[in-house]
Amino acid sequence: MRQEFISSRLITTIQVRRLHTENKRGSRQASHYICPATPNSEALYLVQRTEFDLSLKNDSSPPAGSSLAVAALWWLCNSNWEKAHDLIDREPGIDLAWIHAFLHRMEGDQANASYWYARSGRQNPGTTIGKELEQLLSYFLG
Repeated sequence: MRQEFISSRLITTIQVRRLHTENKRGSRQASHYICPATPNSEALYLVQRTEFDLSLKNDSSPPAGSSLAVAALWWLCNSNWEKAHDLIDREPGIDLAWIHAFLHRMEGDQANASYWYARSGRQNPGTTIGKELEQLLSYFLG
C-alpha cells in the first residue's frame, strides 16, 4: 500500500493503474484520475474521465471499478436520479454527502440539500446545477 498526495488530499492507494495518452507532439504521457475511496472501502478505484464519458454513451452501467461516488454520478448523468440517490442514500462519508446534497438541490428540496451540505462540510456553492455537476465530476474523476 502506498500513499499519494493528490490535489492536497492524502489518498491511500492499494492499486494504481496508469493510463497513457499521446499528446499532440506524439510523446506519451501518463494520465490517471483518482476517485477517493469511500470510508467503507480501502480500495481506490481509478476511472478516467474519457472512459466515464464514453461509458455514458455506450454502456448500460457504470465502468468496471467505479467507486460508489462515480457510479452515482454515472447514473445521474444517465438521467436516473433515483438510482443515483438509492446508491448513496444510507452510505457514510463526506464525499457521498456532497453528492447527496447535490441530488436534493437538483430536485428543489433546499432544506434537505442544506442538511447534506452541512454533513459534507461544504456550503451550497450558489452556482448553477451544471457548474456544480462539473465540480463533482472534476473532483471524483480528476
